[in-house]
Amino acid sequence: MELEFKPDFERARKMWASFWEESNSRPLVAIVRPKDGVEPSPAPATYEMTRGDLDLVLDKIVQWASTREFLADAIPCFCVSFAADHFAALLGGDFKWHPDSAETFWPVPIIEDWSEVNIQFRRDNPWWQRTVETIRRCRQRLDGRMIVSGCHLQGGLDCLAALRGVNRLLLDLLDHPEEVAKALQQIDDALEQVRDALDDEFGVKTFGSMTRHGLYSPGSSDVPQCDFSAMLSPDMFQQFGLPSLKRQCEQLDHSTYHLDGQEAIKHLEAVCSIEKLGVIQWQPGAGAAQTKDWSFLRERIDSLGKGQILGGSHETIKHLWQTFRSRRLFFGARAESRDDAERFLEELERLEKPASH
Repeated sequence: MELEFKPDFERARKMWASFWEESNSRPLVAIVRPKDGVEPSPAPATYEMTRGDLDLVLDKIVQWASTREFLADAIPCFCVSFAADHFAALLGGDFKWHPDSAETFWPVPIIEDWSEVNIQFRRDNPWWQRTVETIRRCRQRLDGRMIVSGCHLQGGLDCLAALRGVNRLLLDLLDHPEEVAKALQQIDDALEQVRDALDDEFGVKTFGSMTRHGLYSPGSSDVPQCDFSAMLSPDMFQQFGLPSLKRQCEQLDHSTYHLDGQEAIKHLEAVCSIEKLGVIQWQPGAGAAQTKDWSFLRERIDSLGKGQILGGSHETIKHLWQTFRSRRLFFGARAESRDDAERFLEELERLEKPASH
C-alpha cells in the first residue's frame, strides 16, 4: 500500500509491527519537518471540525501534510474527533462550548436518577450520524494520502463522569456503588459496539489505525485513560476504574495508556498490571510539573515492563535506548535534513540493547 504523503509507508508499517512484537532493532522515531524551500502550512486547530467547515478543515490538513516530510517512522494522520468527551456524546450526552475558545468544550451531564439509567449506543444518535458522515467525507478526500483515524473514546469512569457530573459521581461511588458498577458495565458494552463500528468505518483491517500521539498499529489501537483516577484511592481505583481499562485493552490489538498528572501516579502499578497494555504516555500537567525531572518515573515505568513515548536530542534518544530494557520506545525527534535523519537511524541500528523483559 502507498500513501501520497508517506511514500515508504510499507517500510514504516513493518517497523511498527516489529515495535508491538518487541522485535524492533532500534527505537521508533517520528521526524516531521518542513520541506526544503516550502513555506509550511499550519494544521487546523484541535476539534476545529466540530464547529468549523469540514471542507476548510480538510483543505488545511492537505496543505499541512503537503508542505512537510514524514521521515523515519512518522506517518501522516488525521484523527476525526469532536471533543475529549466525544464518546459520551455517542451515548446521549452533549457538549457546550467556551465562547472565547474553539478548542474548549464541557460535557453536559444527563444522568439525574440512577433508577432510570439505561446507557446504550444507538445508531440513530445525531452525534453518531454526524461522526459517520464526517469519517466518510474525510476518507473520500484523504484515503491513499494519509491515515484517517480516531475517535476520542474516553470510556469507563471518565465517560460516566461526563454523563453524571464529576462531583456527583464522587459521592455516588460511596452512596450508590451498585448503580455505578451497573452503569460502567453498560458503558463498557457500548464502547465495544462503538469501537467495532468505528473500525469498520475507518477501514482498520485495510489501513490499520493511529493514536493521537502518533503511534501506528497494523490493527486496532487506542488510548485508554482514567483522568478521574486522580481523585480516587488505590482501592477505589481497583474496584471501579481498573476493570473497564482492562476490558478496553483486551478488545484492542495495541494500546497506550494516558497517565495524566501527579495524582494519577499512585495507580501506575495497577495500570501496568494489565498484561495487554503496551505503552504508557506520561503527561505531567501544567506549570512547574512541565519542567520537573521525571527520570525516576520513566525508570519506574520501564521496570514495570511497559513501553513509553519520549523525546529529546539524538544523544538522549541513544542513551535511553541503551539504558531502558523495553523495546517499545517511541521518540519525537528533529533532523536538519533527510540525510541527517537517515544518518541518525543508521546510528541507532548500530547500538547495543540490553535484554528485554
